[in-house]
Amino acid sequence: MATYRELLAKHFGAEKYIIACAHLIGLPGSPAYDLEGGMDKVIKQALRDTKILLDNGVHSIMFVNEADIPYYANLPIEGVAAFATVVNTVVNELNIKIPYGVNSIFDAKAGLAVAHATGATFMRGNFSGVMAAHFGLFPNQGPDFYRLKKNLGRKQSDPPYQLCNIGNMAGYNLTGQDEVAMAKAMSHDTYAQPHAFAMAPDNLDKVKAVKDAVPDFPLVVAKGTNHDNVKQVMEVFDGTIMASCLHEDGKLFAQIDPERTERFMKIWRSM
Repeated sequence: MATYRELLAKHFGAEKYIIACAHLIGLPGSPAYDLEGGMDKVIKQALRDTKILLDNGVHSIMFVNEADIPYYANLPIEGVAAFATVVNTVVNELNIKIPYGVNSIFDAKAGLAVAHATGATFMRGNFSGVMAAHFGLFPNQGPDFYRLKKNLGRKQSDPPYQLCNIGNMAGYNLTGQDEVAMAKAMSHDTYAQPHAFAMAPDNLDKVKAVKDAVPDFPLVVAKGTNHDNVKQVMEVFDGTIMASCLHEDGKLFAQIDPERTERFMKIWRSM
């Protein structure tokens, strides 16, 4: 039987892979939503940014409701509906053939609902622990999430594959567990395992310790990959989530920059 590391490498079509974020501007219900521009503006920017990523040959696309600050533990119903509408529209209009996924920040259940409605094959979220952030307390959704997946007719080993955040990058982990302890604990949950872990590259020795502890699970860079450090971090990680590095001036909420994206991909292909 293939390990999850082998399974995801096959899924993304490479032993080392890029998960490129298409950050959506504010969805309906969020403070950043543009009432005048409406859903047309959200879809137009998503189409533009996604096409640039596709044209540069990334391995996969992950749609993210990044601008829905402050984040909810439960994304409102209008946000879920809009999220699914944007993803379906972009996927169909651009005829996306590579794997695509979703990240509904702090609400894995909403992410699963969007993935189910759009055919997304992977997702990122928090599936264990209790996180405290400056937006509030975000409890573990794992019990509800895995039951919802089962009720949607999907086995634990079926897509959407789950990339679970570990460590304190999204807030403070109130369980007190470090990344190694979190990964080891979740790896033993036979019926509620993530398929991969997402971790910050701040301490590569800690990253190596996680890989040694759960060798069958892939580990992807959760944040901070850029033109200067990609060669170093990818010696340790299996994949990387790409975000602000590819945006205009490297700013998180700016649009995708074609030149920065092309330059990054040239570095990637030279590795």
